Amino acid sequence: MSSRSGLRWPLLAGLLACFSIPATAADPPITFVTLGTSESLYYDVGRALCAVVDKTRRENGIRCSPEQTPGSVYNLERLFDGDLDLALAQSDAQFAAYRGELTWDEGPFTELRAVMSLYPELMTIVARADSGVASLADLRGKRINIGSPGSGNRATWNKLQAVLGWGVEDMRKATEMPPDRANAALCAGEIDASVLMVGHPSPIVSQVLAGCAIAFVAVGGQAVEQLLAAYPYYTKSEIPAGQYGLPQALPTFGAVATLVTTSAMKESVVYEITRQVLGHLDELRARLPVLQGLTLEAMATAGRTAPLHPGAERAFRELGITPK
Repeated sequence: MSSRSGLRWPLLAGLLACFSIPATAADPPITFVTLGTSESLYYDVGRALCAVVDKTRRENGIRCSPEQTPGSVYNLERLFDGDLDLALAQSDAQFAAYRGELTWDEGPFTELRAVMSLYPELMTIVARADSGVASLADLRGKRINIGSPGSGNRATWNKLQAVLGWGVEDMRKATEMPPDRANAALCAGEIDASVLMVGHPSPIVSQVLAGCAIAFVAVGGQAVEQLLAAYPYYTKSEIPAGQYGLPQALPTFGAVATLVTTSAMKESVVYEITRQVLGHLDELRARLPVLQGLTLEAMATAGRTAPLHPGAERAFRELGITPK
């Protein structure tokens, strides 16, 4: 797959994926499943999802292991290769993979299946307070962190940069750091701005706010309108007033964080994973603020391009939700 970053991150648990080992006489065999996440919020979300699945592993026989990876695009590539069983991915990356479009060049990933949608992910650009950056246009000629290769963050920025009509020469410097390293570089004055695709409230944003004075960049204007017209899976949104002390709502656009798998995953396994997550929504909302807005209806439909896996559909229907 020529679009791949070339990174081959170790996925040790992936070597154990989806095979059974004997347990005690009283317990069912254990089925190991690996869940690709990222280096930031996706990992926290993946840990939370696996934690509720693992609560009943002595009854359901499923052991869920969250794996840190570069992010959405990498996760979908590893899912395609069979190195992962489940993956978190932005809805725009899910769209590209299933349709065989954009940066996904393997051809349509027709075996991709949706399990559930989780929360909105918004384009969030933070800049040093003394950088003079307040709008997208102000980023021209600046030192910008555009995200790690293989991340959904990077894939979304690439689309935005294309509609802006910018090339490499339009940025003084483009770095490819993960969010935590970008925060340190921003506060050290090594870069002027950092591009993120995150759910809010975001621990990464809170981290950089605690480290130095920053300004939030409005993400709007003609370029964003062009992006929304070209890619209907993006939606106009805003970071609300009061979040991070913002005096007024900040315009932006976003996608949706989704959990995906493939048609090869057993219906019984996907059903049990989905059932456990849906049955522990209150716990998940309390554990991670970004999950506080979870609703059954949105989890069954929002940002979904790939067909819903039969196991997930069964779990939703049992709760009275008919996925569209």
